[in-house]
Amino acid sequence: MTETDAALRHAYELLRGGQPVEAERACREALGRAPHDPRLLTLYGNLLAGRGATGEAAVAVASALHADPDFVPALLEDAGLALRQGDARRALERCEAALARVPASPPLLLRLAQAAHACGAHARMRAALAQAQALEPGEAQSGLALARLALHERRPEEAVRHVLAVLGREPSQSDAWRLLADAHGIAGRAADALASLREGLQHAPGDAALHDALGEALDAAGAAPAERLAARERAALLAPTPRRLCELGLAAWLALRYDLAGSAFDRALVLDPDYLPALVAGFQYPRDVLHPDDAAVTAFRAAWLDGLSRLERRIARGLGNPHDALAAATLCTNFYFHYTTEDVLDVQRRYAAAIERLVRAAVPEGIAAPPVREPDGRIRVAVFSAHLSQHTMTRLFGAMLRDLDRSRVRLGFFQHGGDDTLRGSIAVGDDVVVAGPRGVADWAQAIRAFAPSLLVHTDLGMHPMTQCLAALRLAPVQAVLWGHPVSTGFSNIDAFLSSALMEADGAEAHYSERLVRLPGLGTCFAAPARQPRAPAELVVRDPARVEYLFVQSVFKNLPLHDRLMARIATRLPDARFHLTPHADPGVCARVRTRVAATFEAAGLDPARHLGIVRGLPPPEFLGLARAGDINLDSIGWSGGNTTLEILCFGTPTVTLPGRSMRTRHTAAMLRLLELPQLVARDLDHYVEIAVELGRAPDFRAEMRSLIDARKHRLYDDRRVVAALQAFCLDASEMQA
Repeated sequence: MTETDAALRHAYELLRGGQPVEAERACREALGRAPHDPRLLTLYGNLLAGRGATGEAAVAVASALHADPDFVPALLEDAGLALRQGDARRALERCEAALARVPASPPLLLRLAQAAHACGAHARMRAALAQAQALEPGEAQSGLALARLALHERRPEEAVRHVLAVLGREPSQSDAWRLLADAHGIAGRAADALASLREGLQHAPGDAALHDALGEALDAAGAAPAERLAARERAALLAPTPRRLCELGLAAWLALRYDLAGSAFDRALVLDPDYLPALVAGFQYPRDVLHPDDAAVTAFRAAWLDGLSRLERRIARGLGNPHDALAAATLCTNFYFHYTTEDVLDVQRRYAAAIERLVRAAVPEGIAAPPVREPDGRIRVAVFSAHLSQHTMTRLFGAMLRDLDRSRVRLGFFQHGGDDTLRGSIAVGDDVVVAGPRGVADWAQAIRAFAPSLLVHTDLGMHPMTQCLAALRLAPVQAVLWGHPVSTGFSNIDAFLSSALMEADGAEAHYSERLVRLPGLGTCFAAPARQPRAPAELVVRDPARVEYLFVQSVFKNLPLHDRLMARIATRLPDARFHLTPHADPGVCARVRTRVAATFEAAGLDPARHLGIVRGLPPPEFLGLARAGDINLDSIGWSGGNTTLEILCFGTPTVTLPGRSMRTRHTAAMLRLLELPQLVARDLDHYVEIAVELGRAPDFRAEMRSLIDARKHRLYDDRRVVAALQAFCLDASEMQA
């Protein structure tokens, strides 16, 4: 054995013993004596690459190949370096050169397949993998690589065959179980996908990635939140990475475990203070969906603004991993912040700029394709939503979109997370419907392929996918309807389609977009079609009681309203209040406790004044709307869909409008009904109107009669359809 052979052997022994630093030192010393030995140079390059010194590694490997152009280990090492550097073509050439000298090496064939995949040479990849399989039938790496290729080419049954061959030899191979679940999922067999993951966990119960996959499959299947949470908890317990803790936090929030959600986001930031998804989630999600008092509202708003500042500073330092940046943007929106203050425009601009930076780090902004007109001259209009199926957005805008003149426009509906149920209900004729869960880049590609003149979002601020697409230019003109009535702040949203009656004079100052006032309420809303069913608590009415409704969601249910109800009850001992804040009984119980404490502080008996405090199914909600004597509108964020449903039953409604459009929904409806008597000037006047309605049955009956006589004005406003049609036709001539 020569001195160089001995040095090489010593270096390998150090490496196998887990001492790469010492192995690198030994190589360097040996190269001082034999600077042109390709074996030493190749090992040295491998060690340098292992600690991230790819530039020095490339020099060492190039020297090895200069000394011996046919040295197979150096060819393989250079192929690996080329892949790291994004030079897939060089990697493939090196692998082919090595294979010409060692034609029957499964590891070499696997590296060649990897390089071919990076080049997009799928036929060469398949041939290399098939050759590796022929040399070692059932070998896991090549079998799983073939399965991945089959899945990439949308051939799930072939993928299943390859995976089962691997599992026949290695049943504890967790990657194989995940691929098997993916194959079943692509084939539309959701139950088989879940069964595969559960069986895999029997073989590898400690594999955190399998629990991750189970959580994803349960999400896709719409499983119960508690079941989804259990999978995320187990994964985070086994291997608590920042990503897993963020996924745990999101699952906990959806399962209404707000305490666990907050602690998971905090733990993720402890592990990595710069982890973008945790930075975003940590300030976006409140620590409880219900604010217990005014101080909590103020504290959440302050913490939110501080979190946005921290995110801006983090972005200014550089985003790093594009995947993390996009994961942060798709995690949540600033929905909860909007309910704490009217003054949001400057914050919206800052927030939108941050989202734009996050999204564009992973998805090139690009330029909208030139719009395509149909052969008959129709323009194309794209509609994007995550909420056009069984949602408030359907009630507000479904008829407007359905009734657009298809002889002038062709619509493309892009429904995130939904299904094809839009066809025949909102989508008609030759409308395009693209539905289901997709990533940001896939949605951007689908919309650009449709090549619309105009892209319309039904809402912006309720679903993170919508805000991500708003960060991109996907059509020459991009607009948003008022489904979430807050200016978006996004530079690529050109127009905000609002309601003429809901906007105050000078409202343009509230928007970063061009404000477009659609006629009336800006919606072609249909009167409720369901038959109301009285809740059990109101089947038998006590004629002495005056039944007040405050039936807005928990997001609008601020402590201010507790005090207003207490003021009314103090002056009207027979007043009873009904609330429908949330579907979860636990949240409703906390609302009841908070309201009861306010009543007790005012010397009132909560048992006397509090009636229904629970979520109601739609028929019972309509039954409550019909049974109520007086409806109290929420202050700071007015009722929209809810008020339209309640007014259909003639129930008098008291409101206090503010400056912004989102505080003026109900006031606009009462203006249309010519009932200024129900619109308050301030909080004291709000209480006065509510008490007068409660004390004066004749006044209440008069209001109910007038509402019943005029309520037809609120529904099926065809002027809005015509105005939206005109906006669409003008879109091709507008300057974005």
